[in-house]
Amino acid sequence: TGPQNGFSDVGSTKFKGMKWASTGVAAVGIGLGVVFFIQAGSQAKALADDTTMCGTPPCRSYDKYDKDLEASGKRDASLSTAGFVIGGISAVVAGYFWYKELTAKKHGELKV
Repeated sequence: TGPQNGFSDVGSTKFKGMKWASTGVAAVGIGLGVVFFIQAGSQAKALADDTTMCGTPPCRSYDKYDKDLEASGKRDASLSTAGFVIGGISAVVAGYFWYKELTAKKHGELKV
């Protein structure tokens, strides 16, 4: 019947596109998860440092600056979680495509 050109047909352009797209999304998602995780930690440290800046805590009142730090930290933590989830799911999908291609080459099933 000749080579197929579907998303699950090893060697097709759609298959290659999906393999590389899912690999890229996984890398970007996990990378952004790490970046936002570090940012959330920095926000938490800045908030903790602000309360102990002048001696025995709590020597400073909870003000707009602290509220903004807390909001930024929560946002960054949420973005970190989203990045890790999206990156993890994409890594599983990419792993499937890579595995399918590697096993097809071993069995001589590459259709193109």
